[in-house]
Amino acid sequence: MSVTPTQVMILSKPAMYSNTTDPPITPLVSYHVYTIIMFVLGFTATNAVALFGVFSNTANIIVYYKMGLQETTNISFFTLAINDVVVCLAFIVVEICHSPFMKINELPSGSFALQCSYIASFVAYLCCGFGSWITAVLSTERCLCIALPLKVSIGQFILSTRSWLRVRQA
Repeated sequence: MSVTPTQVMILSKPAMYSNTTDPPITPLVSYHVYTIIMFVLGFTATNAVALFGVFSNTANIIVYYKMGLQETTNISFFTLAINDVVVCLAFIVVEICHSPFMKINELPSGSFALQCSYIASFVAYLCCGFGSWITAVLSTERCLCIALPLKVSIGQFILSTRSWLRVRQA
């Protein structure tokens, strides 16, 4: 049985490891420094941004509620702010569950922290998708208002579609 040149290339060591005089590859920072950086960036900074998001979106909710929810744009921004508060709170839960203090990798598979992390991740990504749809509705409404001024209202279209569906079902 003969060996082809392709099989020799696959079975042999890569060229970068063939020289034994090369120094071993070392990490740029130690593991201790890495854990500190990940704690600062992954836990502290993320939670600070998420808390800021909760407070600023709560202010947006109050403002849009006081402005009134008669216009479709106000309703869309109001629901987008509520959605963003839920996303920020879910990401805070995920970051707390994955903080270095929890050591989630060492917990058993059915632990409460792990289950909370899974549920919060699911809620966060579900709400991110919902927020994308709200943004798409807002963008479409704005685009149609520019293209067809004084003729288009997505809210009227949605309400007329719901009325049509109710009449159709009856």
